[in-house]
Amino acid sequence: KIVIEAESVEKAYQAIEAGADVIQFDKVDPNQLQQWVSVLRADWPSGVFLAAGGINVNNVGQYAQTGVDGLVTSSLQYDAPADIGVRIQPK
Repeated sequence: KIVIEAESVEKAYQAIEAGADVIQFDKVDPNQLQQWVSVLRADWPSGVFLAAGGINVNNVGQYAQTGVDGLVTSSLQYDAPADIGVRIQPK
């Protein structure tokens, strides 16, 4: 897959025309991002859109509601470790 980062709707359209499979927006305000994704989906319904940059536990809900297909964050690398357990049981 070809992922191209875009900083505006215009750049996203250029990336789509160049053959991008995925458009990633970095450090875009969630309200602005929601508008951009809405406009782009109207023209490219099968497009895949990602949000990155500045996403953390305090704003992840806002970014999740923008209509993007995925969130990219490195904040997990800097957070305190979590104790996660997994239990596998037969059906």
